[in-house]
Amino acid sequence: MGVTNLWQILEPVRQPVSLSSLKGKTLAVDLSLWVCEAQTVKQMIGVVTKPHLRNLFFRFSFLTSMGIKLVFVMEGEAPKLKANTMSKRNEMRYGSSKKCGFARTGRSHFKSVLKECLELLECLGVPWVQAAGEAEAMCAYLNAKGHVDGCITNDGDVFLYGAQTVYRNFAMNAKEPYLDCYTMSSIKEKLGCDRESLIGLAVLLGCDYLPKGVPGVGKEQALKLIEALRGQNLLQRFEQWKEFQYDDNPTVVVKRVIHCSECHHPGSYKEHERSGCKLCESTRYCKPNDSKYCCPCEWHQLEQVKQANAVEDNIRKKANSCEGFPFSEVIQEFLVNKNKLIKIMDCKRPNLLSFQVFASEKMEWAKNYACKKLLALLTLYDMNQRKSGYISSKQLQAIRIVKTRVKNGIPCFEIEWQKPEHYIDAEDEPVELFVITVEEASLFQAAYPDVVALYQMEKSEALAKKQRNRKNKPKEKELSNVCDEVTDLLSQMNFKSTSEILTVQDHTPDTKTAPEFEIHQSNTESKEPAIAAASCVTCLQMPVSAVGLSLTASPCSHSQGTLADSSVLPAQFTKSSERSSSSSVIADLQLSSIDWEGTSFSASPAQGCDSCDPASDLTACIKRSHPLPHETGKNSSEYSGALQSDTDHSDSADDLVSDGGMAELQKLSLSERIFRKTS
Repeated sequence: MGVTNLWQILEPVRQPVSLSSLKGKTLAVDLSLWVCEAQTVKQMIGVVTKPHLRNLFFRFSFLTSMGIKLVFVMEGEAPKLKANTMSKRNEMRYGSSKKCGFARTGRSHFKSVLKECLELLECLGVPWVQAAGEAEAMCAYLNAKGHVDGCITNDGDVFLYGAQTVYRNFAMNAKEPYLDCYTMSSIKEKLGCDRESLIGLAVLLGCDYLPKGVPGVGKEQALKLIEALRGQNLLQRFEQWKEFQYDDNPTVVVKRVIHCSECHHPGSYKEHERSGCKLCESTRYCKPNDSKYCCPCEWHQLEQVKQANAVEDNIRKKANSCEGFPFSEVIQEFLVNKNKLIKIMDCKRPNLLSFQVFASEKMEWAKNYACKKLLALLTLYDMNQRKSGYISSKQLQAIRIVKTRVKNGIPCFEIEWQKPEHYIDAEDEPVELFVITVEEASLFQAAYPDVVALYQMEKSEALAKKQRNRKNKPKEKELSNVCDEVTDLLSQMNFKSTSEILTVQDHTPDTKTAPEFEIHQSNTESKEPAIAAASCVTCLQMPVSAVGLSLTASPCSHSQGTLADSSVLPAQFTKSSERSSSSSVIADLQLSSIDWEGTSFSASPAQGCDSCDPASDLTACIKRSHPLPHETGKNSSEYSGALQSDTDHSDSADDLVSDGGMAELQKLSLSERIFRKTS
């Protein structure tokens, strides 16, 4: 396809470029090239329905997602010069033409394939143009006129038609996709070939219009000819060859002199070392030159002319012996433009419903799969339109930003969109009112700035709230929770007679004796001063006299409550309370002035269980919330026994509350009872 061995000749000017560097450029695509490539992939034959359509869709989607705009070029009528080439291609693709009785020289079958591609492009809203003849000629015309920034094709003829920038061999599956770039400026600079020289190479080496070229001429000889001509027009040289007459005069003979091995100028190295070199303009020694340096002496100049003439004479003889040389029709096919100046239509919004029907009928895609694949193109088109200032009610509405993402090293947003019209979900998935895509952050912010601003505000508020929550101390929160629980439980308690408590205590084991209490008291003063001190402090923040009254509820409840309260006191208070002895604490509680038989502290009315101790229930509740690490069952039972023994010695104390005022006190709240008692 194209000029024989042209891409090998242009290898020195090949420049790999990343696809990301083409963002924002508009490229013309030879559609027939993509169709032919898809039909030659063996892995897709018999596996994929209509591989040319699938290849077209995914290549277009990929390049569009990279920010590259595409204009597709449709093939026109093939030139008559290409009849033989077209016949051979059709025979290779569709079989021998002997069965039909005539040779296939047109594009009737290929045009039916291109028509399907055209229907797909219409569904996607992609611009395309119709070429008068060859598609690569139209691509070159668009590039030369500045309508596009380059051409995507593998056909080397595009340079002969006047293209300036050509991209080929792009790898879509690579981690870093790239393209091979060739520019006409680099071809002139590095190879010394212009457009006319490339057309001359096509005549010598062969092309689609002249498959065999000039027999016996290869790429090495052709390049030597171009180098020997030193920028002269090769096509004009062809005309001179036809009129060339061989000269019978003898050639001039020049004797070769000794040349320096260092500077390659006439004269020996020793002579230059002593007296210098005239061409180097030195008085002693000389300036070194590389091996490719050409000496300007008479002998070398004549030798160059002989070599160039020998190469040109060899090719000229072969060309003049070839019938039809210089093939003016082929040259005119490349030089004369048949296409007209046109206006490329703008991109349109992809049609979701039309694409569903087309993909289902032509490519056998499920409708939900087709919707999912087209959604990315819909969102991209709407965002570009809004970025340009075109806002319409038909555009997709962005609901919110779910979270930030990074895709191929590019910051992105995960966007929740309102479901577009005619969108179909998969049958095995729940029906949602929204769809989710991942979009480039910069483009989405330019299209939907209000949604991005709302997301950033919510994110900053959430961060500020998180920082405020970290400042709250967890210990103070636990202490306040425990105090609230104790307050709620104590508020439900009331006074009742000692006889009821004694009835409950008849079912409990015997308490310890007074000596045991004395032993325990001495241990408490020496080892556990914090427990004794904690008994005089309550989380209810009441006076000491009121505390003394409240702690007369029952000996058992007093001991267990003291242990429970010590677990929630601050460390500073516990250390300061270690200085006081347990005897002084008991004296402050005024235990001697309390009538243990007449007054008691217990829970609300009995719950139908004789063995249940309300005070024990209260202590157990507090222990479950905040148990003491050093608390054991033995210490609890000993301390309860000690307080029970102290109760036995307080029978002679005066009554604090008379039997007549008991009923009145029970009607009052806990705070009013304590206030009346203290007063």
